Amino acid sequence: MEKREEETSPGKGEKLKISLPVDCLCEEQEFTAKVIELSRDGASLESKQEIAVGSRITLWFALPNPEVLAPLEFTGKVVSASGGTMEVSFVASSPQDEAIITGFIERSLASSRKSPRVPIGLKVDYKCGEAWATGQIEDISEGGLFLLAHSPLRPGEGLLLQFLPPHLMAGRPIRVIGEVTRMVKLDSQKGGEAYSIGLGIKFKSIHSQSRGDFAQYIKKLTEVLDARKTEREAPTPSPEKAAELPSKKTERREVHPEEPAKKSVFDSLWKHLKGKK
Repeated sequence: MEKREEETSPGKGEKLKISLPVDCLCEEQEFTAKVIELSRDGASLESKQEIAVGSRITLWFALPNPEVLAPLEFTGKVVSASGGTMEVSFVASSPQDEAIITGFIERSLASSRKSPRVPIGLKVDYKCGEAWATGQIEDISEGGLFLLAHSPLRPGEGLLLQFLPPHLMAGRPIRVIGEVTRMVKLDSQKGGEAYSIGLGIKFKSIHSQSRGDFAQYIKKLTEVLDARKTEREAPTPSPEKAAELPSKKTERREVHPEEPAKKSVFDSLWKHLKGKK
């Protein structure tokens, strides 16, 4: 069990609403409670047990994941307690359990979003306060984005972001105001640079001159994503059926020697936009 570094304020991380039974141990008292909200940094519990604020508590619970059968163990500190609920901030856990819970929460939150996140890998300028910095957008949706950065920002902090999608190279950059919802430390190099921080950003406002471009940009990215998903989910024909397919289907798959073998989302988007003209 390793001590966790303080990366976010208690309760400030992006939370997942859930209902999980949890076994608890606090000051030699064993009792059962229910997890009603879960984040990488802590949990909200429903319990009839009266626990004093500041108490150290150990939690054991299993996630609804058939690939992980063993219960996870987290040691935390009770930061608030009232009306049968308590907020617990995690202070120690094993790296394996921390990775499991982080992946589970991110997948669950992603599946519950109204608009899907689209991977893009686009450079972005942003500032919090007076200083500008440069980062990279790993993925984006209508409601927010995940930012790769070099410096940490606390959940709740506001920032201004501006970025220029490829199809707007002759126009103005898109400008949005966002709020940090979570912060994670990255273990591996991402985006071709040694980004050490990942920031979940929720959009609060879009500049009036950027709204039309932003809406069009998200729409086109989503169309490309949906088209790729449909292509991946299409059933693979049997060898007999494949032999019956017209030869022009094979011709459509050929790549010109001067063209790159792999195309990014932007390549597909640009081709789609040119076809609309």
